[in-house]
Amino acid sequence: MTQGTLLRQITDYANRADPYPLYAELRRTPVARQDDGVYAVSTYWEILSLLHDPRISSDIRNRAPGAAGGLPPDPEEDTDLPPSFIRLDP
Repeated sequence: MTQGTLLRQITDYANRADPYPLYAELRRTPVARQDDGVYAVSTYWEILSLLHDPRISSDIRNRAPGAAGGLPPDPEEDTDLPPSFIRLDP
């Protein structure tokens, strides 16, 4: 099973009858880059570390200086108000 097809196989309905081989593969490769550049992250500790990593924060106030990415600025958002909950981390 190639890394690029792992996420596709997980979401394929045909694999729902016996998902355990896919679960085993996810445990062997907790972070797998897919063919389209997306990463499939599958274990608790890796996901927990991503949730606490300021480089991937939704809240621009929590990001490291100079970090790129995130949601684009909302042109209609009033800068005097706190950010929308969509732009905040849980």
